[in-house]
Amino acid sequence: MEARALLITAVAVACTPFAALVLWTYALPLFLRIFSRTVGFVAGFYLRKKTEGRRAMINQLTATLEKDSQSGKAAAGEPDASGSDWDGIIGFFHPFCNAGGGGERVLWAAIRASQKRWPRAKIVVYTGDHDVSKENMLDRVQNSFSIDIHPPTIHFLYLSTRHWVLPSTWPHVTLLGQSLGSLVVGWEAFSLLVPDVFVDTMGYAFTLGLSKVLFPDMPTGAYVHYPTISTDMLDSLDPTKPVGNQGVNAGKGVGLKGFLKRHYWRAFAALYSWMGASADIVMTNSSWTQAHIKSLWGPHRRKRRREHSIAVVHPPCAVSSIEKAVEVSEASEQKRNKFLVYIAQFRPEKNHQLILQAFAKFAKSGTPAAEGATLVLLGSVRDDRDSRRVYQLRLLVNELHIKDRVIFRRDAPWSEVLEWLRKAYVGVNGMWNEHFGIGVVEYMAAGLIPVVHNSGGPKLDIVTDVDGEPTGFHATTAPEFAEGFEKALSLPDPLAVRQRARTSARRFSEEEFARKWLAQMEKLAQTAATPPSSSALLGSFPVREIAGVRVVDTPLVRDAELYAQKHSTDLLYKHVMRSMLFGTLIIQHNETLASTVDPETHAVATLLHDLGLDRRPNSPFVSGDRRFEVDGAFAAQAFLEAHEEGRRWQADGRMQLVWDSIALHTERSIANYKEPAVQVVSRGIGLDFSGPAFGVTEAEYAAVVDRFPRDGMREHFGMLASSQFIKKRGAPC
Repeated sequence: MEARALLITAVAVACTPFAALVLWTYALPLFLRIFSRTVGFVAGFYLRKKTEGRRAMINQLTATLEKDSQSGKAAAGEPDASGSDWDGIIGFFHPFCNAGGGGERVLWAAIRASQKRWPRAKIVVYTGDHDVSKENMLDRVQNSFSIDIHPPTIHFLYLSTRHWVLPSTWPHVTLLGQSLGSLVVGWEAFSLLVPDVFVDTMGYAFTLGLSKVLFPDMPTGAYVHYPTISTDMLDSLDPTKPVGNQGVNAGKGVGLKGFLKRHYWRAFAALYSWMGASADIVMTNSSWTQAHIKSLWGPHRRKRRREHSIAVVHPPCAVSSIEKAVEVSEASEQKRNKFLVYIAQFRPEKNHQLILQAFAKFAKSGTPAAEGATLVLLGSVRDDRDSRRVYQLRLLVNELHIKDRVIFRRDAPWSEVLEWLRKAYVGVNGMWNEHFGIGVVEYMAAGLIPVVHNSGGPKLDIVTDVDGEPTGFHATTAPEFAEGFEKALSLPDPLAVRQRARTSARRFSEEEFARKWLAQMEKLAQTAATPPSSSALLGSFPVREIAGVRVVDTPLVRDAELYAQKHSTDLLYKHVMRSMLFGTLIIQHNETLASTVDPETHAVATLLHDLGLDRRPNSPFVSGDRRFEVDGAFAAQAFLEAHEEGRRWQADGRMQLVWDSIALHTERSIANYKEPAVQVVSRGIGLDFSGPAFGVTEAEYAAVVDRFPRDGMREHFGMLASSQFIKKRGAPC
């Protein structure tokens, strides 16, 4: 007995570390996932209940203001597409909406486009600008950007926690601090109102992750102006790298402090990527930003089965209004003076110091081009920090002895900006890796000759050749900028360059932005307008969105889809995907089905229903004497029996449901008397041939067909039927 007890004790002791490892590796992450989802669900439910009163108040206030508005109908615009009667709430997270920069132009242009597209929708902006009334806010939008916002349908919810995202609040670990702070601000935003669609337009990626934890079914979108962290930023820490002398952190990766900074940034990059990738729709302002966001968020988005690609939506630029206001001709050429204009917020990354140093070098060159040249700095000031920065720039101007040749204009109205664009000669941009460069487009639309930093959006997207001819100049260092100024002011035919620049700028018009913005927002609005994944059954599964339809997203369903794709032609694969989506919509439009049909069973059965049409030579799925439906049912059963999760379906009867659903999917006269799951599989497949029915709308149907086109489907099925007849030699099929 003692030996046996000793043996048992030894085994127990030996197994304890192994058991602990298993617990740590598998059980703990699973527990944490379940726990976080539960906490998120409870917190989200609480916030929805808490904000119901404010939602009702906003709806009532909007109706009252719309009724009282004398020009409400004209201002809101006529519905211009199907679904324009959607009356949900779009929440824009933009705590600094009154800042007056390029990011704010995107915000207001996006709001204006959304108001035109959905006149009955309500727009809510989460902002920390407590000291600005709604009227003053909209007046500034009109004066600064010449954008008219329809007042009745826009509302501002004021945040008291905005200081949590200020750099001054986080003098150390600023990136992480601001991101964690955005969670606090995001929580406050949702405690004020839970919208139907949530869009971050300032780059606070952590709020996107928070929204998905609290409200998994709420559609979310992100407009990314600039990645919070990028591979270029990491490389800039290393003085030996090509970009080791660029940016505000250039060369700071040496020594112990630099070592810690590098690893901190890498860890933050991983967390930033994980949080940001949760967004349903991601838009970037340039191909440069898109490339970086793809490298950071892309792997996580693929894991989460985010089907929508990261789209480039260039910021709206006042190209049309500038073209109307600023003449570019032989006559106007005589009115231009040697003004070099730099339009940019007074922020450190805008690198005003570089431009001042370059201009000082150019001014002291004594060349004919430099004679009488003046640098004009136009930009908005957000806070006291920006004001102090302007003061420091003025000190630098004095040190460089160019005080009489530099003009500062803070918070200039749009009318004044236009006046400078009319009479200026050169437009300047000095920021390294400028995410886009709205100011550069405005220069070109006004016919200014751009001299810009040789990086980011100005290099890749904006100042590019037209018909093989240049539209401007690129530079990196102060001497290169000085040389660029010299070239721009010494062109033999400046008018030709101005006209090419204006032609190039038309790619970035407000109309083009609105078109691309709405193409992405349609996906979010359609999801919000679709009845929620309406059942408790679907709510218990992870979900993904395909063509605006929220479908179950388990490993078994993913494997079934891959299996169907592997054993189907392209047209057949598209057919089974359409059938699954149509069936899912039928379920979501019917409360009884939504509460009784297991969405995972339905998805697997529909995805595998045509395995019996496998065209491979000697396919194990195809018999010589059975109908293809029965062949498919047995093939699906074999798939489930070979799958670790699928094997469990034998005990609870779901394997039999899959078999029956596939075997009877063409025999609706029998399927209609079977279980609801069997009925839905048959109806969803039938809809792919008959058109919308069972609650599926024309718009929903069209969206599915657009995602999985049916070109040549009937001919393809005819060919498959002939092939089956030959194989089975007249057996029933």
